[in-house]
Amino acid sequence: MTLRQAQGDLVGAVRAEPVEALLETRALALAAAGRELVRHLDWQIEPGQRWCVIGRYAAGKSSLLRALAGVGEVGVAQRGEVQWQGRPQRGWPAIDAAALRAFMPQQAIDRFPITVARLLELPRQIASAVLQ
Repeated sequence: MTLRQAQGDLVGAVRAEPVEALLETRALALAAAGRELVRHLDWQIEPGQRWCVIGRYAAGKSSLLRALAGVGEVGVAQRGEVQWQGRPQRGWPAIDAAALRAFMPQQAIDRFPITVARLLELPRQIASAVLQ
């Protein structure tokens, strides 16, 4: 599996102030069925950057994305740390996490026929309903 930075982002741009990483991993390791999927991943994503995850079938791409989104899966062991905006992922209340990130697992069957626009509106609507 390979992590590649997409072209056209702000890497190397001069900034007046240090930027806090939107997402950071520290020594992240994932394993499933006795197989190592990710080993000691130290990685940072800053505002304006775009990345893609590339790898062969069953290399662990979906497992990595699930771990980064905080929706781990049964049978996948995780070590190390994931932080969102400088705070440990596990310390985020569910409502705050939902407002910060989204995760759409790949499926052969669409269980919830909803437009992408409507789906992307849901976390904001839920958060505003809870806060009222």
